[in-house]
Amino acid sequence: MNCLSGQQEGEGGSRGRLPGWLLVVLAGALVGVDQLTKWLVVTHLQRGEFIRVCSFLKIKHTDNTGIAFGLWSDGGRALPLLAAVCIVLLLLWGSRYARQSGVVGWSLALLVGGALGNMVDRIRVGRVTDFIDVSFWPVFNFADTCVVIGALLLLVHGLFLHKPACCAGAAPPAAREEGP
Repeated sequence: MNCLSGQQEGEGGSRGRLPGWLLVVLAGALVGVDQLTKWLVVTHLQRGEFIRVCSFLKIKHTDNTGIAFGLWSDGGRALPLLAAVCIVLLLLWGSRYARQSGVVGWSLALLVGGALGNMVDRIRVGRVTDFIDVSFWPVFNFADTCVVIGALLLLVHGLFLHKPACCAGAAPPAAREEGP
């Protein structure tokens, strides 16, 4: 049963779900956009140089050899390996759940696309190029944004949209009729 529409599978309940090939294309497109934005920054700005877009936003060329917020900056070659393991686990988990929900499918594409975008940098040059500087937060990039949005979508899905299989057909306690 589709939790949002109340339809049984086969009754149009698969609307909103993304086919697997489209998830792969979307993740690949996100990697492409990420690599293009990083290439533009590296090509046009020296490290530390920036372009002020508005009072709170700068495009600033920085490098990150660690994970989020510069943590574990001495991770070296372990970081691409860790990223690869996370991507494989996401794909294994996602191959089961992405077919059940469009939200999970979009989340999976964003998470995998973002993780792959940063992994390409780590393998290619040993560091990740960050460039979005909003003044009140550590500098980040397009791939980081994909990962955060994907994780938030999964969180919203898990908290508000997902109905566990054990409860999918059960009526709320107040709606059940009392027996004699």
